[in-house]
Order: sequence, then C-alpha cells, then structure tokens
Amino acid sequence: MLEYELVRSSRKTIGISVADGKVVVKAPKNVSKRNIDLFVFKSLDWIEKKLAISEQNKKRFADFIEYKKFLYRGRSLEKCEAKTNRIVISNEAIFIPSGNDMESFKPKIIKEYRRQAAEFLSERLEVLSKFTGMTYEKFALTNARSKWGSCSSSRQIRLNWRLIMLPDGLSDYVVIHELCHTKHMNHSAEFWTCVEYFVPDYKKRRKLLKEYSAIMDVLR
Repeated sequence: MLEYELVRSSRKTIGISVADGKVVVKAPKNVSKRNIDLFVFKSLDWIEKKLAISEQNKKRFADFIEYKKFLYRGRSLEKCEAKTNRIVISNEAIFIPSGNDMESFKPKIIKEYRRQAAEFLSERLEVLSKFTGMTYEKFALTNARSKWGSCSSSRQIRLNWRLIMLPDGLSDYVVIHELCHTKHMNHSAEFWTCVEYFVPDYKKRRKLLKEYSAIMDVLR
C-alpha cells in the first residue's frame, strides 16, 4: 500500500494532495482508516501521475535544490565566490564570501532574500491593490512549506518570501490571488471570476506555479 501522511480535521470530504514527492491525505475525523485506504487505492493512478510530475520538477530544479545555482525573480544565477562579507545579487550571479561552505553562508543568503522579498512584495502589493481596487490591512512575510500566500478574515496578507525566486508574472498572480480573498474568503466560482478578471491567463500561471513547488524546501 502506498505510504501517505494522514491529517484528520472537521472537513466533510477526503482530499489528497501531492507535493515534493509526498502524499498527504486529509480526512474527516469520523471516517475509518479502512475507508480512507480504499479511497487512496481508487486514486492510485492519479497519485502516481502526480508523483511522476513531482519527480520531473525536482530534476528540472535540481541545480537550485543542490545550491549549484540560485533563482532570483525567475532568473538563474551563477554562484560566485568573492572577497566580500555580504551577499551581493546581480543580474547574472550571486556573490558569496569566499572560503565558506553552504551551511556557513546559507543564513546570509536567506537574510538577503528576505530583505529583497519584503521590499519587492510590499511594493507589488501596493501597486496591485491600487490596480484592482481591493485593499488589505497588513502585510507580512511567511516561511510556509506548502503555501505561496494566505489572507486572513481580517484582510492580513502573508506572502512566502520565496516568491522572490519566481518570475514576476507568477508572484503578481499570487498577490492578486490573495487580494481577491479580501472579497471572497473561499475558492468559490465568484472568487475565480475575480481572479480571472485581473489575470485572464490565471490557469496557465497557476499550473506554472505548481511546478515551482519543488523549490519550497530550498534555503531552509
């Protein structure tokens, strides 16, 4: 039987998600383990297809997962050692202090990425809030493992700092997605109509965004 992580909650139906090669099953508290296993068994073809796609994405982003190269706003940056005490990001390369192993300079890279993400994402949030006419109360960065963004009922928007690694078109899609949640706190038809109004090709961007889930564990 396929191994999976089981998460029980007050939800009404069983759901399956596949990300980074892991299978997570979310089920109601009162559903028996036997029925959950049966549901998983009936979904094996779909799960195996998703696992294969996940493995393909891991291979595609292998250089970044293994820190041979770095992603910044959709660009592939070469890793270069330099006589510097700080991390410097240019259009084509990321310069790191010479003579250090990955564990030594990783915290500095995370700090620089977070700094740039805070500046860039707060700016895009302001611009897109004015563009869409949808407002929010607060903005904060997050280090989530499975979500690019979230919006609370109090209209506080949280964005994953790893969005700074993605192409601008994808990070903008996430920002607009969360802004639409200030109007619709669900994924109803009305919500997706709101998203599509501002991002007509949102389905294409949503699909591309899923491919980037392979980098969710980069720089942890």
